[in-house]
Amino acid sequence: MAKIFVSRNKVSADFTACLVTNQVMADILVFEVSNQVNAKGDFLWYYSNSESLADSKICWVDSAATADLKVMMVKSQTQAKWTKSHRLVGRIG
Repeated sequence: MAKIFVSRNKVSADFTACLVTNQVMADILVFEVSNQVNAKGDFLWYYSNSESLADSKICWVDSAATADLKVMMVKSQTQAKWTKSHRLVGRIG
């Protein structure tokens, strides 16, 4: 499951992520689910308020050049996927 906790601190995060609006730039297409039961795999994310219950801790950054992961949010669960090979495949959720 991809239960995500958003950290304000890069040091305590598992990785940094940057939102992008162009699918060509994105490493992953993510769909946000409203219930943690529906969070599956790396690309169906549920945002958790609890750091201890999260699968991954991310820190959002403004620069795609410095981010570990470039994320594009999608409007449909069926669109969510990895767009390319990445070192975090299988390690987010």
